[in-house]
Amino acid sequence: MPFGASLPTSPNLPGPSTLPYMLPSQNRFSAATSLPAPARIGIPQTIARTSKRNRSFTEYFKVGGIPGVPVCDVMKDRVVIDDHDERVLERTGVRQIHLVIAWPGYEQSGTYVRVQDKSGFITRGRLAKLVCAYISRFMTRAAKQTQVLSPEHAQWKIGKRNITTDNLWLLSVGPAQYNIWLANLEIHQ
Repeated sequence: MPFGASLPTSPNLPGPSTLPYMLPSQNRFSAATSLPAPARIGIPQTIARTSKRNRSFTEYFKVGGIPGVPVCDVMKDRVVIDDHDERVLERTGVRQIHLVIAWPGYEQSGTYVRVQDKSGFITRGRLAKLVCAYISRFMTRAAKQTQVLSPEHAQWKIGKRNITTDNLWLLSVGPAQYNIWLANLEIHQ
């Protein structure tokens, strides 16, 4: 695909989901030598997003103004998210969110993520770290399962020769339905 060509847009973010081929953790060249990025494809959620009144509560994760952060880089502290130290979710008034991973072909899995601590609401960087940690645990468990996915879900298979945290990107976290929050994820191909 030629550099600058349009790619499919993420369902929850405006504009194409493209990145310069250089990640902050891999930046060996100047910004002027960036190469075209391989496509990123959104992972469909098996829970519909029906919450319209709280869409403004969605928290986005960007690096250098570009949507998305690599899950593996967040886990290993190899990336600094834009507005990393900004307190998030203060407008919600909630103390915790119920984060659910609704991955195609796998059983849904959820956990509660505390968004307030002794010093108040957590930062965007801390939220990304907590969400990525849960995604990593989910993927580790899913990779150990021996189930055969249906043909319609085969492309979303989790495991060493399939999707791992190494090619997974977190774009945002937001409310989907009453008391359920979803992570907006893409795979980097």
